[in-house]
Amino acid sequence: MTESLNLTPFLDRWFMTADQDGEPWLTAVLSATFDFPRAAGEAPTPSPNPWPILEHEQYTGEPGWSSLYRDGQALPGRPGTDIALYGVARTPGAQPLAFLDTRLLVGSVAQRVRVFGKRTWVNGFWGFRPSEPEPFCDQPLDYSHAFGGICAAGENGNAPFDARNPIGMGFYSGKGHAINQPLPLLEDPDQPITSIQDRPQPAGYGLIARSWQPRVAYAGTYDARWQRERAPLWPKDFDTRFLHAAHPNLCSPHPLRGDESVYLEGFSHEGPSQFDLPGCVPRCSVNFGEKRESQNMALDGLIFDTETRQFQMVWRASFSLRERAYQMQRIQYRLREPWETAA
Repeated sequence: MTESLNLTPFLDRWFMTADQDGEPWLTAVLSATFDFPRAAGEAPTPSPNPWPILEHEQYTGEPGWSSLYRDGQALPGRPGTDIALYGVARTPGAQPLAFLDTRLLVGSVAQRVRVFGKRTWVNGFWGFRPSEPEPFCDQPLDYSHAFGGICAAGENGNAPFDARNPIGMGFYSGKGHAINQPLPLLEDPDQPITSIQDRPQPAGYGLIARSWQPRVAYAGTYDARWQRERAPLWPKDFDTRFLHAAHPNLCSPHPLRGDESVYLEGFSHEGPSQFDLPGCVPRCSVNFGEKRESQNMALDGLIFDTETRQFQMVWRASFSLRERAYQMQRIQYRLREPWETAA
């Protein structure tokens, strides 16, 4: 039986995973949940209510008809770091506004989303255009309010949909279907919707489901040849970017260090928040018989919840089990000391 020794204050869990060619790996995961600082200049503090390490995906509602809330962690690793945020857009001082610009910055990774009050397509003296937005104070930020959705079925009975965000709103086949119908409440400020033909990238901060574009395009080709030669392994053209669930703008191509500066704007009536990530660097060691292997764990997940004012950091390390799965004896987690090198 494999022993797990955790010398950190964080949660740990390990999984048996496999790579593209079916080779077995041990994947060790460490998760830390922190509370936002209570005041400017203070540091985040470990939360007494840590978020669990999930094996499987978790959705906000029925899978396929709701947003991905948490990605499963039973995977060998991600090339970089997934960053996500869940919450509500809140105007400064709870003053009603027609629109609000929100921002999330983590180091050099940035995402902006412009949030509108309710609006519809109208046809009048100035032509076919969006109506003036209704003032709002609070607006949810999930993908059901971003561009996407399903069109009304055509004469052949087929209903076109936006594969990037099937649960969204504003995807219409023409003016006849769009008149008096709602526009998305979330927009990329660089891709404003001005015409019924516009097809902007869905704007948001949440995770992308495996069946949505562009993520599903990285999964590879599942054809007759794959069934004959590869199933149930990943296809030969599988791209590891499929393992990333973050919005394309929030996917760091390389793992974050874990000490980056964070800036949050538009998610609280009290105003922006700014703080630095804690800078933890966990190490994981595994004993295989008399041999011991160690490595720094990569930070490949960072999720903020602006409603609970918490964030989760997820680190991962994977070790090949080829021809030695039964030699695995102990997994140890600890935090790297300041005097240790980065190697």
